[in-house]
Order: sequence, then structure tokens, then C-alpha cells
Amino acid sequence: MGPKPKIKGFSLRWGLLGIVVVCWVLPVAVIFASLVYYNTQSVRRQFDETVRVGVSGAAASLRRGVNGAVEASRYASYDRTIRTAYGAYLENESTLFLHSVITPFLQQNYRYDDHFMATVIFFHSNPHEIYYTFNPLLGASYTNVLEYRHDVHDEVLGISCGLDTSVAFTGVNGRIYIIRNIVDSSFTPYASIVSELNREVLLGGFMGILWETGVTIYLNGVAASAAPGMASAADIPLPEDLRLYPGEQAVSETAGGVIHVYGRESTDAVDIRYAVEINMQDFWHGFFNFMNIIYVLLLFTFPLLFLAVWYFYRNIFKPIDGLTSAAGKIQNGYLGYQVKSLAGNREFKYLDEAFNHMSARLKQQFERIYSEELALRDARLLALQSQINPHFLNNTLEIINWEVRLGNNTGVSKLIEALSTMLDAAMDRKSLPLVTLSQEMMYADSYLYIVSERFGKRLAVKKDIDPSLLQYRVPRLIMQPIIENAVEHGVSEKQAGVISISAERAGGKMRLSVYNNAPMSKKDKETVARLLSPDYDSRSEGSLHLGIHNVNMRLIMIYGEGAGLHITSDGMGTTSSFTIPVDFVLPTIDNT
Repeated sequence: MGPKPKIKGFSLRWGLLGIVVVCWVLPVAVIFASLVYYNTQSVRRQFDETVRVGVSGAAASLRRGVNGAVEASRYASYDRTIRTAYGAYLENESTLFLHSVITPFLQQNYRYDDHFMATVIFFHSNPHEIYYTFNPLLGASYTNVLEYRHDVHDEVLGISCGLDTSVAFTGVNGRIYIIRNIVDSSFTPYASIVSELNREVLLGGFMGILWETGVTIYLNGVAASAAPGMASAADIPLPEDLRLYPGEQAVSETAGGVIHVYGRESTDAVDIRYAVEINMQDFWHGFFNFMNIIYVLLLFTFPLLFLAVWYFYRNIFKPIDGLTSAAGKIQNGYLGYQVKSLAGNREFKYLDEAFNHMSARLKQQFERIYSEELALRDARLLALQSQINPHFLNNTLEIINWEVRLGNNTGVSKLIEALSTMLDAAMDRKSLPLVTLSQEMMYADSYLYIVSERFGKRLAVKKDIDPSLLQYRVPRLIMQPIIENAVEHGVSEKQAGVISISAERAGGKMRLSVYNNAPMSKKDKETVARLLSPDYDSRSEGSLHLGIHNVNMRLIMIYGEGAGLHITSDGMGTTSSFTIPVDFVLPTIDNT
């Protein structure tokens, strides 16, 4: 066998691995990276938009709340009820009377106003006497009044002195108060109204902002945080260089992920500024929890990828490698090599079984063809030796010499022609394994002509050939060795005899027979049984009986076990016969 040829092309294994990388790993990586990038950008934009919208809405709510509180406080300043009651008080100095008028006024106008937790009025002539009301619906109580009196009232007295007709604000302990003077007809302040603002009305919008951790508002420069205990005014200061127009916002972000949103709103009487603190870590914490789920899902794709690669390796690559290796074994001369099935799927199991069957058949065919070639070679040698051995050659030359002495040149010509035909059949120059029955009988007739010249009238030859069978094919030199065996063992011993040759149809087959009128002895039968045995070794007896054994083996190799040579004998003679399919076609052999 020659060296294994180099086959150009890509490896299926590396090709599929490349497909997995290009069509699976790379797209997943790109999709995942793009998902992370665009999702992060999109979420950040959404975050910024949410914060912007939330803060803007809260600022608008704050402006409306401040406007409402300012308008509510203005009502007391211009209402004639307080002015009339105070004028009567100045005349009769009856505190009880003043209390009977102011307290109902406060309860009627401010007790249930959602802008205020508690409202206080005091007159500048007696500033330590206060008149009050509180909003129970908002959870306020007399405690709110006491806290004002204890923590705020003294400061308010100082503020009211220089307040004139505008409003002022002050903040204590997270509470914010609006202060307005009540003036007479000449716009001279004679009393002040102070209200504790409702933080939920003013700052409720800010408290609803997602991820908000602190809010500080500045009303005319007075700061108040969103609730007690939360960030104080000092915690979220306004930058000194911050310059904002009403309705504007500014954003700053620290390295720790804390965002400060600053803004400004304004009304006719109040300048409103605010600072909102938003912790992005809370926001990113939720986002990263989502991304962690994506990471886990991504990790799950690798076992799936490994499972897919393992499946392809187990059910495709490994069986293909086995078949490729087995094909290389056969190519290197290991005919009949069997591959062990490694696949679990039925397609490759079928391929493995088909390969093993093909390999076994290839070995069988090769051995049969090889044996047929050897047998045919032996047949040629036998035919050549049987015709050219010294005894045969001497007899032939003696006949030729006798014919020459008689001067019958026609006979010499026929003998030479018959001898030439025999030599041509033995040499087989065209290497044809099959010939027509008519050609085979021509070889047999040439042999019989030479033999009949030897025995003369002592040899009788009879033929019964079905003409319709003459064009069908039979193995070359299959009849001559049988006829020769009949002559040598049936005629030569008695120097006379009868040879009968027949060819007839037997169903769909052709039956060829050679009969001689000499029965076999017991020894002959034993010899024939040995020659026709499958275990017979022709090397043990030389070429003496090679013809019969050769014919039998060739018939079996070409047509199968049932087509061997059969030799039978009765009390009258011996018959050698065999049956073959009509017009059997021998498989061609590529000798290139």
C-alpha cells in the first residue's frame, strides 16, 4: 500500500469549533456587552429624567404651597375684624373681649387650613399675650403652640420690628414659620400673625422623589430641612457661587455617587431655593441586582455550550474519527478491519455496521478474486503442462510424423491447428475470466481432436449441446480439465472408451456434464472425495490431480457453495457435472 494521501480541506472539528465561537460565543459576548452598555446608558438617562421630572414637580408643588401660605397670611392683615376688635380693646382695655373675637377668627380662618399646623396672633402693645389655634386634622396640638412660645416667639419679636408689610420666614428644629405684620389704615403695624407651615404641603413632592435622602428649602434665605432628624440646612448648603434664575436647576455629583440638585423658584413675595440630595448607590444597587441576574443567566449558557460541544464530540466527531481511522487501516492493507461502534445515535450505528459489512465484503471479495486469479493461473499451467508434457508432445510429434510419411498434409495441418488452439487457450492473452460456451467447446474440441488422433476409432465422442446455451458465459478452461480427466481415467487405461458431453437447461440454470463409460473403483472414489474436499491442499500431491481440484474450487469461488463439481459413478460409468446460473456476470477487477 502507498502512503496515505494528503487531503486538502478544513477539519470538521475545527470548523464546527469556529462556528461555535463565531455564531455562539462571540455573539453572546457582543450582545451581553451591548446590553450592559446600552442598558446602563438607558437606565442612567431614565434616572436623570426621573430625577429631573420629580424635582421639577416637587418644586412646582413647593411654589404653589408657599403662594397659598402667603395669601392665607395676607387675609388676616387686611381683614377688618381684627382691626375693629383691636380698636375696641384700646378703648375698654378688655382682654377678655379681645380674646372672644380673635380666637374665633383664627379658628374660622386658619384652624382647618392645610397650609398651617398652628397659627398665632399677638399685638405689639402686649406681645407676650398670644392668641392661637392649631389644626387637629394634621395631627397638631397645643404642644405646637408651646414649642412656638418657648423656641420661636422671642425671635419673631425681633423679626417683626423691621418687617414692615412684607413676609419673613424663620426655621427652628426642622419647623418653618411664616411671619407677617398686621397694619392699620395708615399701614402702621400693630400686630403680627405667625403660622407654622405644614411640611407635607410644602415638601411632600420632594419626599416622593425616588432615592431622595435629604431636602433643604430656603425661603428668603431661611433654611429648613424636610423633617426633624433628617438632613439639616448645614448638611445640604447652597454653593456660594451658585447663580440661578427662577425655574433653573443645577446638578452636581460627588465621587461617592451622591447627587445634589439645586433649584430656584420665586413668587411676588418669596424667593424659594431648594437643595435635594439623591443617593445613586441606592439606585445602582437595584440596577446591579438586575445585572447580577443577567450574569447568572450568562453563566448558565456556558454549561449549555459545553453540553452542546460534548454532544457533537460524542455523537459526531468521535464516530467520524473512528470511521476515518478505520478507512486509513483498510487503505494501509488491513482488509476486513472492523470498527467498534462508538455512537449512541442510530445514524452512525448504521454507518458503522455498513462500514464493517463493507470491509468484510471487501476482504472476502479480495480473497476470492485473489484465489480465482491463482486458480486460473494454475489452470493455465495445468493445461499447458498437460499438452506440452514430453509424453503428450512425443505422441503428437509421432502422429505428425506418421501423417507426413503417409503424405497427408491435411491431417498435419489440422493437428497443428488444434495444438495452436490449445496453446492459445492455455496462454489466455486477453485475460478473460469468462468466455462463451461455444468458445469453451472450441477449446475442448481441439483437445478431443488431438486425443482422437491418438486413439483413433477406439475413442467415441458424443455431444448433446443445447444450441440456445452456446452464447452464455462459462469460466475459461472449465470443461477441458474435466474431459481430460475422463480420457486419462476412463479411456487410457482400457485404450478405448466413450466420452459423452452434454449441456442442458435445468430450470433457470445451465447443467454441463462429461460422461465416460469406465466406472470408478473404490480407490478412485476416495481420491475424488479427497480432491473435492474444502480442506484439500493441492501442494501435497503436486500437479497430478490439480485439474479436478482446480475446477471445483473455481466453481465454488465464482458461483458459491452449491456450484461445485460433482463426480458420481454407477456400475456403467462415471459422470462429472456442475450447474451454474445462466449468463452469470463475474465482477470486474480493476487491475490499474
